[in-house]
Amino acid sequence: MTRVSRVPLSNKEKLSLTEEFWNTLGELNKTQVEHFFREFFSPTEIVMFAKRLHILKSLRQNTTYEHIQQGIKVTEPTIAKMSAILQRGDEDFFRILDYLIRDENSRWQAYLDSRKPHIRGKMIFHVNR
Repeated sequence: MTRVSRVPLSNKEKLSLTEEFWNTLGELNKTQVEHFFREFFSPTEIVMFAKRLHILKSLRQNTTYEHIQQGIKVTEPTIAKMSAILQRGDEDFFRILDYLIRDENSRWQAYLDSRKPHIRGKMIFHVNR
């Protein structure tokens, strides 16, 4: 369970710290965010957050609990917690999830398109960097 220091912060201090955190993340590119998170969070925490995000996106796409459980090895209570987040989410949250789902789908389609055979029957692979 997450713990906060016993020395309480004022609301102004909390707001200032969280605003600084969000601003810092907003200024980083993908590579920098990945590096920052790898230093900031443990490997277990990264997997935990990645699974939560996957569950949220899957639920948004009406994937069944059973399919999610089998796919990423999570328990039903974990999925239920993410479902509760979806139930209280606002329109901005849904827009973000929908954007992430569309982005993932377009990256998957680009991958599939890159594997289409060339006219001479050879596979062509494009690496985007």
